[in-house]
Amino acid sequence: MARRLPPFAAIRAFEAAGRHCNLRAAGEELFLSVSAVSHQVRSLEQFLGVQLFIRTHNSLELTDVGRDYMLVLAQALDLIASTTARTEAIRNTTRISINLVPSLAVLWLMPRLGSFYDKHPLVDVNIVTSLEPLGFRSGPMDMEIRYEPISALAPSSTVLFRESCYPVCSRSYAEQTGLLENEGTLGNFTLIHCQTSPTEWDDWLSQAKLTGVRPLRILNVDTRALSLQAAESGLGAAMGRSPFALGHLADGRLISLSERSIPTGFAYTLHLSDSSVRNPAVKAFAQWLNVQAQDAAQHDPGMTDAVLISQQA
Repeated sequence: MARRLPPFAAIRAFEAAGRHCNLRAAGEELFLSVSAVSHQVRSLEQFLGVQLFIRTHNSLELTDVGRDYMLVLAQALDLIASTTARTEAIRNTTRISINLVPSLAVLWLMPRLGSFYDKHPLVDVNIVTSLEPLGFRSGPMDMEIRYEPISALAPSSTVLFRESCYPVCSRSYAEQTGLLENEGTLGNFTLIHCQTSPTEWDDWLSQAKLTGVRPLRILNVDTRALSLQAAESGLGAAMGRSPFALGHLADGRLISLSERSIPTGFAYTLHLSDSSVRNPAVKAFAQWLNVQAQDAAQHDPGMTDAVLISQQA
């Protein structure tokens, strides 16, 4: 049998007016005008067929019936509010936010996120990208992936990747140029430079002792994603970095041009906020990130430089 209930807006207006015995105060609480509160109260009186307030020019007083009704409604509204808060708390345990650099989100995290949803379909993931870490004091962020020098890491740091770099290109481009093995081969290559790491090619060529010959040409782009896309399109050789190029290497879109992989001295590390460490959704996502990092590292030409460090409990 359907419940006979008055409109909820009228209940809220009456309960607030009854607590304050003042229409203006009730309106301020509910963000309504005085006339709107008065209209809602009168509509409730008409629905019930009883008078709830005694109105004078300067005052508002509950009738006996109105006082009894208001007390019961107040208890009911308190119960609704507390139950709603408990339900929202449950919902909050299935919502997580993570902050990381844009290229890592685009090239590594997003292509893999579907596998997390397959196992955890009720978890909402909020991805926030920034070039610098936002920190946990700037908003409700549960976790961050930070780019940090290995020399400055704490012993308890959770390291996803130790970064290394190595030249990559498409298979068809390598068939035209050969591998990048000595100074004589460097002149065959267009080198794709990424402005986010402007010295990476110079650093790699210096350590590989391939500095005596100029490349065929230079192609400059401003993001890591563009440099890998250019290499995939056969425009030249890009500098692959862990973990950005790992997906391209795993599915054959790019191949490594050299066995020489040079560690950069930096790592991508996972950090959890103090308030989220007991959130089961955050814990599940952190564990998933570690598994994904470990799987991706299997395709890293610099395997010894991209070893997954086990999750710190």
